[in-house]
Amino acid sequence: MPVNVATWQYAIVIAFVLIGELFKEISTNAPFLTHLSAMVVTVVMLVMIHKRIRLRHYSELREYYEEQLSLRRSMFALYTAAADSESRLQSEKRSSESVYHD
Repeated sequence: MPVNVATWQYAIVIAFVLIGELFKEISTNAPFLTHLSAMVVTVVMLVMIHKRIRLRHYSELREYYEEQLSLRRSMFALYTAAADSESRLQSEKRSSESVYHD
């Protein structure tokens, strides 16, 4: 599943990579800073991608819920209309029978 990454997200990743490279050049005694910045970039990107996927999934579920609710309302309206029509037909039938029997 391809994920579209926004330009500003690319910029953040590039900035963190460059900062990591700066730490690598500045401090040869502390290589853990380079690894730390790479870990931070990885975690940030994974969180952003996960958030985007979760939001897309939520919107799909919401759309499905709205569609099902609309179908339920339509079915209920159809059932109500059929019940009203049947009761109207029965009352007309009764009234016509009472006219002929009197």
